[in-house]
Formats: sequence, structure tokens, C-alpha cells
Amino acid sequence: MDESSPSFSATAETPGSRYNGFIPLLLVCASVLVILTWELIVAGQMRSNARNLHDQQAKMVEQSTKVQGSVEKLARDLIELAKTDDDAKALVAKYAISVAAPAPGASPAASR
Repeated sequence: MDESSPSFSATAETPGSRYNGFIPLLLVCASVLVILTWELIVAGQMRSNARNLHDQQAKMVEQSTKVQGSVEKLARDLIELAKTDDDAKALVAKYAISVAAPAPGASPAASR
């Protein structure tokens, strides 16, 4: 054999040079831990955003219920006024304004 070629003999290995799988396993565990932590943070932010959105929508439902009540009251008053006033009667006829009793459970707030 040439002196320049490497020698592969069984006696060249020392008992301490055996492959150790601890470091790759540690790196895999650390990366999984980082990924799971990131997922938990993102899930917490999504939950917080969903809670804020739900609160905002609840406020919007309350406001729309108030506005709906005001509009219904205005329509009822206009219909009452139409019995005696010609201009109000013309408005009621032009826009076909009528007020009916609401169906039970028709409003979104009532279903909650």
C-alpha cells in the first residue's frame, strides 16, 4: 500500500470516539419546544382577538337593537300622524310604511 493512502484498520478506533446521539437529539427536542411555544403564543393571540371581536359584535348588536327600536317608534308615530295629516299620509303611501308585530325570536339578540 501507498503511504499516502489512509489506513483503515480496526485498531485505529479508540473506545472514546464512538458516535454520540445526545447532541442531535437535544437539538431536535429544543427545536420542537421552540415550535410548540410559538404555536401556544399564536393560539393565545388568536383567542384574545376572537374575544375582542365577540365583544365588539355584542356591542354592535346592542346598538342595532336600540336603533331598530327607535326606527320602529318613528314609523309607528308616522303612521299615527298619517291618520290626521295629509303630508304624513303621502309619506306612508309613497314608501309603503307599515309596522307589524315582530316574530318571536326574529332578532339576533333574542336568540342568545
